[in-house]
This record gives sequence, structure tokens and C-alpha cells, in this order.
Amino acid sequence: MITTLIGHNRGRVVDIAGDNLLAEFNSAVDAVNCGTEIQQELVQRNMELPDNR
Repeated sequence: MITTLIGHNRGRVVDIAGDNLLAEFNSAVDAVNCGTEIQQELVQRNMELPDNR
């Protein structure tokens, strides 16, 4: 999901190590938009989890 959103926001994944990911964007606006979209997607996915998680 995250790598897909990075691509949709004109970014590219530079490196992945363990649970870390480094992405590069040509525009700070694209980077911020991507971060916002990632946060929104995580909120939606977390709403589907049971309350005890």
C-alpha cells in the first residue's frame, strides 16, 4: 500500500531495510501529499480492526 501511494505521488522507493523505507520525491508538496494519504489509509485500515487490537 505504501509503495503504491509513493508511486501515485511521483515518488520512488530508494531503499527498504527491515521495517524502514526511504522514499525520494522531486517536490516537497508531493512528499507531504503522500504522507497525508498514507495516514488516511492507515486510519481506514485500523478502523476495521477489533477494539482490543
